[in-house]
Amino acid sequence: MIHGHSALTTEGKFFRRGGERWLIKGVAYGPFEKALDGSNAIRRDLQQIRDWHFNSIRIYETPTSAFLKQCEMLRLDVFVSIPWESNTDFLGTAELQRQTSDRIAATVRSLADQPAVAGYFIGNEIPSTLVRWMGAQRVRNFLEGLIRRLRALDPLRLITYANYPSTEYLLPRNGDFTAFNVYLEEPASFDKYLAHLHHLADDRPLVVSEYGLDSVRNGRERQAEVLRWQTQAIFEGGAAGAFLFGYTDDWFNGDRQMTDWGFGLVARDRSEKPAAISVADVLAHTKVPCVALTGTPKVSVIVCTHNGHRYLPACLASLAKVHYPNIEVLVIDDGSHGGLEQMVAKYPDMRYVRQDHAGLSVARNRGAAESSGDLLAYTDDDCVVDRDWVTHLVQGFEDPGIAACGGPNIAPASDTVMGHCVSLAPGNPSHVMIDDVHAEHLPGCNLAVRRCAFEAIGGFREHYQVAGDDVDFCWRLQFRGDQLGFAANAFVWHHRRLTWRAFAKQQIGYGKAEALLQWDHPQKFNGLGGTDWQGRVYSTLATRGDSYPIIYFGQFGTAPFQKVYSPRNQAASFFASLATSCHWMALIAMAALLGFYHAMGWVIASMALMASLLSAALSAWKVCLPELKEPWCTRVYLAWLHWAPAAARSVARWFCSGPRRWNRFLWQQREEFWSSNGVGRHVLLERLHERVPTGSQPWQLSANDWSPFDMILPSTPVAHLTLLTTTEPHRHQEHLSRVSIRGFLKPGARAVVYAMLVVVLGHLLAGQIGEGGLWLLILAVLGGIAYGHTRRRLQHWMTHVKAEAEAVNLQSIAPE
Repeated sequence: MIHGHSALTTEGKFFRRGGERWLIKGVAYGPFEKALDGSNAIRRDLQQIRDWHFNSIRIYETPTSAFLKQCEMLRLDVFVSIPWESNTDFLGTAELQRQTSDRIAATVRSLADQPAVAGYFIGNEIPSTLVRWMGAQRVRNFLEGLIRRLRALDPLRLITYANYPSTEYLLPRNGDFTAFNVYLEEPASFDKYLAHLHHLADDRPLVVSEYGLDSVRNGRERQAEVLRWQTQAIFEGGAAGAFLFGYTDDWFNGDRQMTDWGFGLVARDRSEKPAAISVADVLAHTKVPCVALTGTPKVSVIVCTHNGHRYLPACLASLAKVHYPNIEVLVIDDGSHGGLEQMVAKYPDMRYVRQDHAGLSVARNRGAAESSGDLLAYTDDDCVVDRDWVTHLVQGFEDPGIAACGGPNIAPASDTVMGHCVSLAPGNPSHVMIDDVHAEHLPGCNLAVRRCAFEAIGGFREHYQVAGDDVDFCWRLQFRGDQLGFAANAFVWHHRRLTWRAFAKQQIGYGKAEALLQWDHPQKFNGLGGTDWQGRVYSTLATRGDSYPIIYFGQFGTAPFQKVYSPRNQAASFFASLATSCHWMALIAMAALLGFYHAMGWVIASMALMASLLSAALSAWKVCLPELKEPWCTRVYLAWLHWAPAAARSVARWFCSGPRRWNRFLWQQREEFWSSNGVGRHVLLERLHERVPTGSQPWQLSANDWSPFDMILPSTPVAHLTLLTTTEPHRHQEHLSRVSIRGFLKPGARAVVYAMLVVVLGHLLAGQIGEGGLWLLILAVLGGIAYGHTRRRLQHWMTHVKAEAEAVNLQSIAPE
């Protein structure tokens, strides 16, 4: 217990204390020439700090028990910046590293039983040139090791490292919150960098561990003005806490008393500056959420569910607690089994709408049609929303140029090792950012859109039945010229799959959805079939572990803002994608099949498989795992989750792909039609679009804007069928229309052909000419049957085309 109430804990992007959301309103205190004790002068300082509505202090030296007792009595949380020689080459030798670690551990051990201590900073602004000298990766590994050790010694306190823009790349992945010292004096630059820091913080609270302004160089009135808007900007920008630097101009740095700086709220003689009153006024009115909305437009929250009995009750309970005055909640039941209506009936303010099972996109469009809000906010039935989720989304729409807005989806803690590993595996829903404030993609589990923008693009396209609809939706908004915003604090808890089989099934579904996306947006995909995002796909902080980072240090390492970049098409990333692609899996399968006839096939297959597994293992090794919780097999699980689901997703995408634009057709049926009254291809196509019976495939009746053909007809087991037309104008109103129905071999059929050819080749290499010839004969017979069947289907559809052409006064003539 601390101060008679519970310790600080983290919950998503915020802190929590005793069941209530908590903001850290802190100020730096010291360091002083004399050690902190319990003297009357210090007691007066602390009382003044408390009177100005601060609830925390940050100190840069080891406090005495008497000092901590005073803080406890005044209900001030103390965050201790543990003093050590961080401005020296502390990684020079193994012995030096051990001594440094032991010294820091001894400090934590001495403070572990002090109730006033709320957390530790294990370092503060290690000089950028020193980090460059020692190696950024080595320094980060040392800091992460320190955090693991200290957490074992004192598991109840929060632990982090106070970073600064000059080593932005130095970010321990296992800290309890992300802390940055930020000294920017222009509002636009300050707000922009805060937005950037939210992305670095990922799903953890962001704390501005130092900010302030020198009154000696800028004047006291200027200091008061800047600190007022800085304090407001920090909390309104979504930070979970801040430490103003500092309380007093009485500052002892290193071995000398500082006399030419004046960052304090009070002078060295403890006389108040104007800044003290301005900051105290802001803190007095700062509450959760720290959002000042200019209006409260009506928001329709739409939850679509299909047999979501397991998680829907928690989702509805969280929506019932949302703090927003103008909201309606609709639950769209997409043909589930019974029981959901009773769940919704427990909340009288929520509406239940049932439809026959038709897919996710249809349900989302139904929700929009049934709702009345100016803003449509979508979440999934397996999500738990934050109580201020809607408020932060609405804040994102304060910019009139934003058509849609969303936020992070955070994986809740799992009770199983596999469930935790799945949350760290690639392929989970994530936002994609073009810059710090604009997104390229927002997952459908946390997506809000203006009704006018929704209607302008026609809502969700309904051939996306399971997944991919949100990606298509966001891309179409951007093609229209709209912008997507991002609200860092508008987060939801999104449950991940609990087993690797369920995760693999999800990834296969994503692969099928990507086949549809590749058909609708071919320009968005690369040569391996993966999505070619223009922005950055954000991963969890624990999984960020680029082995080959490119860091902008500036000339001689003196840049004030030093960032890490992961260049697109980087060799390591390209190989990781290649090693789990369907092309690589096909190579392994074909080589293994050839191995039955020649040993070299097994060698090639083994080497290719080992390379693929090694790539997955290296990716899994980079993940930062929570300490003291994972058994030895966790890395093996992670490696498997980096390999198998990704490979299954790639193969599913390839097998479900539509007619390949670059493949030559194997079948063709042509007809020509003559018209004397100006009827051409458009009339015929409109007629066919209305009259061709709908099949089971979601893209059958018409091609997209990228297609070199006009329509896609119901396929055969081995071929996709397409229809292509053209019209030639002749004299007066006479037109000649040409129609071609073409057949393209399906990916699965091509795979069978390739496999049988490998078998034939294997027999030939083994000298088994007769067996090879038999397999070749089998392939020829099967090919002939498939060719004949597809040919008959082409003739069937051409007969249908002729009938519809006759109905619109087109006369069939024999093609030349």
